[in-house]
Amino acid sequence: MGPLPDPECTPAEQRRVSRKCQTSWSPRAQAAARDTDWVSPAVVASLLAVLVVGTTSLWVLADARARLEVGRPVTATIGGVTVDRPEIWAALCLLVVVLFLPLYLVARSAD
Repeated sequence: MGPLPDPECTPAEQRRVSRKCQTSWSPRAQAAARDTDWVSPAVVASLLAVLVVGTTSLWVLADARARLEVGRPVTATIGGVTVDRPEIWAALCLLVVVLFLPLYLVARSAD
């Protein structure tokens, strides 16, 4: 449980975790709280998801290009549409990673 706020502070001052309102926090804890007040957990989760999807798509692009260079391209046909270019695989994984990453891995292992 944190320190009790000073009754003379306004609610806005209490949220800012200022020295006046939160006197029992150490200076290091106060600095850490001020540094992260603007970052919400939802923003962090969203950025992390974008980072994971972007990194995965770059890996798909590099892997598909490497397999194409050695003469073993990753291909899949869905409803008459054939996906065989590394750039298309990466773009599809970037847009709909939940569907196309597993499809890429299955097509890659079918080689």
